[in-house]
Amino acid sequence: MSGQGDWANYKAITAGDFNGDGKTDIAGIDPGNTMVYFAGNGAGRLYWGGTMSGQGDWANYKTII
Repeated sequence: MSGQGDWANYKAITAGDFNGDGKTDIAGIDPGNTMVYFAGNGAGRLYWGGTMSGQGDWANYKTII
């Protein structure tokens, strides 16, 4: 799913179970300032999970706790 530098332009990357399947997912703010997540399969692979907010919603945020 990812190669060298794929996460370089993401900010506020965090892990959690965002889709409720009991497996760890990854979420972050993409280069277009949209919060997105990638669903984990429990075996070390990630797949596109979808957007978690509208495009550009997070433009002025630097940190999410």
